[in-house]
Amino acid sequence: MPKNPLDNIFESGQERIDDHDAFVRKVLGSSKIVRAGKKTRQKEDWNGADVNLNIDPKKLIEEKIFGEIYSREQKALKNFFGEEMKIPALPDYVTPERIGEWDKIGFDLHYLPPILMAAMLKDKYGVLQVKPKPFPGWREMLENEIDPTGINVFTAVKVGDMGETALTLPGCWILFDRTPKPDLNEVYQKDVFAQDLEFLREAGVFSADPTSFSRLQISINELQSPAAMRVFAETLKVGNLPKANVLLPSIIEYNVLGNLYYPQLGRAPINEWFRDLDNSRYTLGGSSEFGGLEYVNSLEFEDARRYVEDADPYKVGFRLIVHLSS
Repeated sequence: MPKNPLDNIFESGQERIDDHDAFVRKVLGSSKIVRAGKKTRQKEDWNGADVNLNIDPKKLIEEKIFGEIYSREQKALKNFFGEEMKIPALPDYVTPERIGEWDKIGFDLHYLPPILMAAMLKDKYGVLQVKPKPFPGWREMLENEIDPTGINVFTAVKVGDMGETALTLPGCWILFDRTPKPDLNEVYQKDVFAQDLEFLREAGVFSADPTSFSRLQISINELQSPAAMRVFAETLKVGNLPKANVLLPSIIEYNVLGNLYYPQLGRAPINEWFRDLDNSRYTLGGSSEFGGLEYVNSLEFEDARRYVEDADPYKVGFRLIVHLSS
């Protein structure tokens, strides 16, 4: 699980370092301080550069936190893609305070580069071939070689049931829901959306369910309704950010993030909804019973409705992603 970027800067999320000198030493890790031309040496073996304490403390915190985030993302992306990725600056509205708030409610900040994950070439007969690119960190792809009832996303793109976007990463900073998937006959634990789900069922936006606060057995049409997304956006504290877009994850976002940071997404039996369409069919996947991160299936509207209403233990849940555009 990604490390909370606020650790060791704000103790317990609240406590501030009141002493200015101690504050700067904590952020910069320096033993020597310089203030208004007066030098104070605190350790004889200090060997660093002088530190100007006229720097804005808030700016120091921001630089440290953002630096740790960039370093973490660069390392993970290089391990996955086999080369360094160009990572843009965070949007102006992303602040250390907001990062801390998102972390507390179970959402992690990551960057996904604008990469088509498939090689699309014509063979010697002029037939288009769509194959996964051989990235070194892409261990669980989307070829769905385990369960014959599922779909191969590369084949779906090849025959035109899905567009290239189904295999293209968005090229933006994102927030991703790290809530663990439940086991069979369980619900999502410590769910930040529990009260929202209860409210949406009471309001008639979602169908009634015996477990009113559960993420399970909600239809994809209900989930993607404007009313539901507005409620989720407010809970995620992005409702007033016009360039933040709350969505169900795409197939490729879910798979790549699972390979990069969240392998547990493929290690529980619950399927989760994706926003992609397979022709006109709704997509879902991720169940460990059918192939984990490699597994994708699609359902016609009526089948999707029955799947949600069915008492079958292999139920469907969801998680959210937020695109943070600059």
